[in-house]
Amino acid sequence: MKILIVAHGHPDYSAGGAEMAAYSLYRALSDENPDDVCFLSWISSERMKLHSPNEVTRLGPGRNEWLLHAPNSEWLYQSTVSRSLISRSFIRFMQKINPDVIHFHHYLGIGLDAIRLVRRLFPNCRIVVTLHEFLAICLRDGQMITRPANKLCVRASSLRCSGCFPELYRSHFGLRELWYKRHFAMVDGFISPSQFLKQRYVAWGIQPERIEVIENAQVCTEHPEQRRDPQSNAIVSTFGFFGQLNPYKGIDILLKAAVSISAKLAANPSAVLPRIVVYGTMAGQSDEFKDQMTTAFSKAPEILEYRGPYDMSEVISLMSSVGWVVVPSIWWENSPVVIEEAFFSGRPVICSDIGGMAEKVTHGLNGLQFRARDPDDLARVILEASSNEVQWRDMTRNVRPVPGLAETGTIHGEYYDRLAPRRVSEREALH
Repeated sequence: MKILIVAHGHPDYSAGGAEMAAYSLYRALSDENPDDVCFLSWISSERMKLHSPNEVTRLGPGRNEWLLHAPNSEWLYQSTVSRSLISRSFIRFMQKINPDVIHFHHYLGIGLDAIRLVRRLFPNCRIVVTLHEFLAICLRDGQMITRPANKLCVRASSLRCSGCFPELYRSHFGLRELWYKRHFAMVDGFISPSQFLKQRYVAWGIQPERIEVIENAQVCTEHPEQRRDPQSNAIVSTFGFFGQLNPYKGIDILLKAAVSISAKLAANPSAVLPRIVVYGTMAGQSDEFKDQMTTAFSKAPEILEYRGPYDMSEVISLMSSVGWVVVPSIWWENSPVVIEEAFFSGRPVICSDIGGMAEKVTHGLNGLQFRARDPDDLARVILEASSNEVQWRDMTRNVRPVPGLAETGTIHGEYYDRLAPRRVSEREALH
């Protein structure tokens, strides 16, 4: 069986969670059948100016990893901008590979209409799409957060969505939903890494039997030697943030909580002093956001420390050096890679009490939850956790190991085997 994994980024150039999950799956599958599994990643032609635009090039000799250099897909409908140029190179590549399964781990960049192109080229190929966020449902980066109020959104409609984007007509959202559903009708099966995400897409209109819940593959499971037991009790009061520093990830919630903790400790100098370390990058963020972060870090220097970006090969070692991993996202999340990394590192998680985070972390068992978007409640949870070593050791023992690469690859392979291409009559109805 020839398998092609398609992603919207390669971890050599973009270290987001979805990109890592896609590449980890490629690694898991190629370990068993290295000649029959390929990885195709979109990368912006503006970013890779040394390569020919709208072309597919091999990442390196002896590697079944390829880059499609092309402009970004269009914002509203996620269609490819220079469609004819991309189509020609994409078609030549696909005909050379001739896959039995094409697994879109995302359609960003390459364009949603790549699904239609694949279906026309390979009518008997099995097409799989992994759902990473709510992009088909929500125009605001798939976050299901209102604009500009930044409130959590529970459902989409033309009326509600036009309130977030008054510059667009209500009809744009009806057409956008139709466009997505027509392309999704050509997909043979969907994978959701969480029940929460599946439920949202079922409510939106995808039949529940077409969505399989499978955890993302995690390349971190290759490095169990990096895990280590705590060497001192001080680790219980050390809290770590890992990942991209952006407003959606709630880094400002954590920093405000640190300021609140600092104020409380000033009034109670005998209390345990927690330490909060932040690892991650602000790449791609506005200068205004970066300035806000710099100012926020300076407000509680006695407990806050920004340690900057990290390499993915270090993540298990770094997480093992803290007692807790904090995930304070302000959006629903799906299945945060950082939670799986924390669990593999043997560390309990403190997270917002919503969405995919609340699904993965059971309060009082393998971590703690706080009221989403509430820095004061996060401060309370951190202070209580930092002085309760018995609770921490109990939760550490309750952390379940995440599936290894081999197991994840097997689960996906069995899923591919069960799939059958959708009926031709269903496809023809879309043209």
